[in-house]
Amino acid sequence: MWVRRGVRSSKNSFAVGILIAVLCVCVLLLACAGRAEAESKLPFLKSIAGETPASSASVEPKESESPVPAESGTPETANDPNAEPKAAADEDGKANWTKPVWIGGIAVACAAVGFIAGALVARKRRGRASLGKNKPEHSPANELTESPMQTAVSSGMVSGTGFAAKVVPGNAQHIGARQEQQDAFAFSDFDDESQVRLTGFYAVLADGMGGLAKGRETSNLAVGTMLRQYGERKASESIPEALLRGVRLANEAVCRLARDSDMEWNIGTTLMTAVIQEGKLYWISVGDSRIYLARQGNVTQLTTDHVYGRKLQEDVRNGIISREQAESHPERATLTSYLGIPEVQEIDKNLTPYPLQHGDCVMLCSDGLHGAITESEMSRCFTEGGHPQQIAESLVQAALAKGIANQDNVTVAILAYR
Repeated sequence: MWVRRGVRSSKNSFAVGILIAVLCVCVLLLACAGRAEAESKLPFLKSIAGETPASSASVEPKESESPVPAESGTPETANDPNAEPKAAADEDGKANWTKPVWIGGIAVACAAVGFIAGALVARKRRGRASLGKNKPEHSPANELTESPMQTAVSSGMVSGTGFAAKVVPGNAQHIGARQEQQDAFAFSDFDDESQVRLTGFYAVLADGMGGLAKGRETSNLAVGTMLRQYGERKASESIPEALLRGVRLANEAVCRLARDSDMEWNIGTTLMTAVIQEGKLYWISVGDSRIYLARQGNVTQLTTDHVYGRKLQEDVRNGIISREQAESHPERATLTSYLGIPEVQEIDKNLTPYPLQHGDCVMLCSDGLHGAITESEMSRCFTEGGHPQQIAESLVQAALAKGIANQDNVTVAILAYR
């Protein structure tokens, strides 16, 4: 797995293509010039060797060939000794005017190849972020699922008056012991500098509810809608307002899917987005997927889980039930807020931007990770991992190493602030 680094203009790629074309044409013309010079000296060299120049030599037909009669003219013309040199002269003239034609054709072809090469390089560098896709369901249980995000997302850097920031992504995903991958995630386009100045660097993650129908389709729909809607933020709109609008529209899209499928109240997904702009962190979350901040070896949960367990904890504090009753309650992990219900009441978001420090890592993850490993185990992965991509992979491997029966889908997306 790799992550492409740096922000570069696609114009450089076309310049490279033009340069390649010019070099090809120059080499071709030099080669043709050398050949022409060699051909001009050939009769002189043959005369020194005692050979007859090709233009005056007579060629007798082979036994299997027949002499070709003259197409026009009289017998006298056919017997004219000057006829054969004239034909040879015609051939020389033909060669003289056809040579520039095929040289020009090859030059045009070389130029076309150069332009195509430059366009392909430019297209690769402009790579847009897309939804994470999953490996086939028969992939080995200990194999990480690679996503197009790893080839479509690059690190980004935006600088301005009094501000310079670099955000490096990392991601990993595994199907766990489930039959279908119902997690989805995406990153914004880190290479689009004008877009980054408006919306910042951001990542989106959703976990389709495995107990309901269309979990995979629902999570992908939610991520795609949020990615697009927040990306259309206007300068007059604050980041929290744009994030909230994105959640509302994503929920409308999921509810519409439920109605169209005649599955109302049977489709649902979590959704969360983290944004880094000018050294500040913004987030929004619905459900039990989490956002963590890793700073100097410590991992802290930033979001609130929308689960029935929170109500049980309130009952414990009020003396209604015991702690043991709350921890053993069969419905403690049931979601109380998610996309797919007509009106989303519980939405976790920060209205005041959270200041980041260089070296911080913001991690989005599904419950397949935070339900398998502790925060201290997460801290160890961040301390030992190094690059965000290595950290993401080590986190997923740590969850899988637990060997939990019916292990849920595991997804990690990291934004490392440099």
